[in-house]
Amino acid sequence: MFTFIAFLSLLFACKLGKSSIDIQNSASAKNFTYDFKKAKVINLSAELVEVSGLCFDREINQLLAVEDENGIIYTLDKNNGDILARDTFYKPGDYEGIAATQDYIYVLKSNGTIYKVQKEVRKLAPQKMKSFITKDYDVEGLEYDPSTDALLISSKFYISDNKKNFRFIYRYDLNTGIMSEAPYLTISREDIKNYIKDHYTPEQAQLKFKKILNDDLDYMHVGPSAVAVHPITGNLYIISSQSKVLLIYDVITKQLIHFQKLDKKTFEQPEGMCFDPAGNLYISSEGKKEAAKLVVIPPSKIGL
Repeated sequence: MFTFIAFLSLLFACKLGKSSIDIQNSASAKNFTYDFKKAKVINLSAELVEVSGLCFDREINQLLAVEDENGIIYTLDKNNGDILARDTFYKPGDYEGIAATQDYIYVLKSNGTIYKVQKEVRKLAPQKMKSFITKDYDVEGLEYDPSTDALLISSKFYISDNKKNFRFIYRYDLNTGIMSEAPYLTISREDIKNYIKDHYTPEQAQLKFKKILNDDLDYMHVGPSAVAVHPITGNLYIISSQSKVLLIYDVITKQLIHFQKLDKKTFEQPEGMCFDPAGNLYISSEGKKEAAKLVVIPPSKIGL
């Protein structure tokens, strides 16, 4: 029987471990709150083959999505991925992320522009929110953090040669309208390599993370394509379509607490991720050779 302290540890920890997609001998496996063996994989409409952003709208209890060609906000049924509504908010463009608050929907373009869309009148011209971020940052992930009333934006590419082995998450304060130039979170190649060394055998590491560990590459083969805040723990979940990996960072320490390989057959090009209030995890993946997918993973009983 768990002690009360042990129970709290399980309740607030979000370190991923064993899954049907990637079973690993990780010391953090006992604290993994999601069992990928229970994942439901849904084929999305051909209209969403380029799905690039995903969020959960608590006001309607459904999913919202964008794809990287047209200025359309899609409302999706959270249970089966069916398109429930289409709302054109702007002209075609490379839209990569979406987030929702009580009154607004925010859409991220790859050049760093954020479009603020009124929920009640989505056809009105959206407000454009700009910052120091430009197309050189190649931003893809967008998330609303209700605990700080801020947007989190992930940059997929390095912006200078001395930052080739780092990727950054930035924070846009919705109260002040300011994007902080100091990164909210830093993803370090050295931290990832140390985690792999501590949690995988050398054989496992080379099999799963060959490019990340390849010292002949002078850049980190990881580029965040989605970021999500866990509704229970507050921890930060990050997906990189490059190398097909999932990272988890502790919300307090900003330290990497889990790093996991994703199955490339299921996650052909994962670029969207979110949680609902109950902690169900949703991941969307663009289609290349196959249909785009919505993967739904319920939380395990341990951990919630």
